[in-house]
Amino acid sequence: TGGGTTTTPPAAANSTPAQTDVRDGTAITAVSAADGDKLVQEAVDGLPEKYRLPVLLFYMEELKLSEIAGVLSIPEGTVKSRLFKAKKLLKKELEVVLNEKRS
Repeated sequence: TGGGTTTTPPAAANSTPAQTDVRDGTAITAVSAADGDKLVQEAVDGLPEKYRLPVLLFYMEELKLSEIAGVLSIPEGTVKSRLFKAKKLLKKELEVVLNEKRS
């Protein structure tokens, strides 16, 4: 304790594609941004249309919830619930894909 200066340990300064998760010691496989984008796009493409359309309109076209409701002729609450369900489905799918890549 003293001067208040901290140094970065050499191991943390040089990140590598495979790192160890300090919480449980398992290897983490890094996914490049381009690969990540491709995985997400494929997962979105695999969603049923009723979930895919709100996701595309909200995240890609950047429409407001009320605008999406108008485009799809559904209540705004339904847009919210479909986005929620879509994110849940995407999370599940991407976890499966990433776990397969780690194996």
